[in-house]
Amino acid sequence: MTPTRSKRTGGPKTLAGKSTSSKNSIKHGLTTLGFTDGYEAQEAKFFIEELVSYYKPESPLEILQIQRIALCRAKLAKLYKVEQAAHDLALLNLDANPEQVFIRIQGFGAVAQRMAVSMVRGEKFFLPLGLSERKLKEIVNEIDSLKSSLADELALRRTLKHTVRFLETLWSESDGGEFSADRYLSWAAKRIKDFSGSQPSRSSEKDSFEEVLANVHLSDEVRGLSHTSLRVHSNADLFHDSVCSDLGCFSHLWQDFVAAKELTQRFHETKVLMVKAITPSVEEADRLMRYQTSIERRLSSAIGELLALQARR
Repeated sequence: MTPTRSKRTGGPKTLAGKSTSSKNSIKHGLTTLGFTDGYEAQEAKFFIEELVSYYKPESPLEILQIQRIALCRAKLAKLYKVEQAAHDLALLNLDANPEQVFIRIQGFGAVAQRMAVSMVRGEKFFLPLGLSERKLKEIVNEIDSLKSSLADELALRRTLKHTVRFLETLWSESDGGEFSADRYLSWAAKRIKDFSGSQPSRSSEKDSFEEVLANVHLSDEVRGLSHTSLRVHSNADLFHDSVCSDLGCFSHLWQDFVAAKELTQRFHETKVLMVKAITPSVEEADRLMRYQTSIERRLSSAIGELLALQARR
């Protein structure tokens, strides 16, 4: 005799087993909701687990309200992420195009601006002739403390030790003559003037600032230096004035460098304000606000109905 269907099929027989079985629809139904993307699904899954653990739903209506709550919370979380993404994209754009920030900052010269752009981009070299901040500061401090007359080559070497030591790094044995602080100071001053007054070529494939630096220390020009001084040696006062004029180029370069550091700080402050000020269009802001309000109302309604259902148990 063929067993009846009720005898062939298994199932829980105890009250505890039947109670567990009755909750299978809750367990599986809550995790098979449809969402617009993976982020919403992941967020909703987390919210569902949290709500189920706390409220322990026992009826289909309670399940429905938990689904509604989880969906609303997931959509709100995604909306906040979208708003944050707009700010992140704006920040990336400003990092890639720092000129958009610098154009809003007034009161700085072209040389300081070029240096500041290089600093913001994290470039290692932004001073001509291979000068470092420390070396340039040493030279300028030495110039500022200058008290004695610079009447000749010997006075230069004796009084301006840091400056002469730097000039010696520019000297090349292929120069064809002995090192002369007088001659190399003239050449270095000319190079700094060229650097400060140069305008990068728009057609160059090099970065504009790198192009400027590439033209301020040319080995061929070093080898082509005149083997005789261009200063008037017969008059100590004229020689001194000429040397001080060249030394002034280092001082002006330092002033531009200090201004560039200040401009870099202003850049970061201005960039933060620009990102904070980024807002969507009036139409977009209105649409997002209405969408957010609608979700929040649905969320509030679902929470109220869930609590009412649980109060009737």
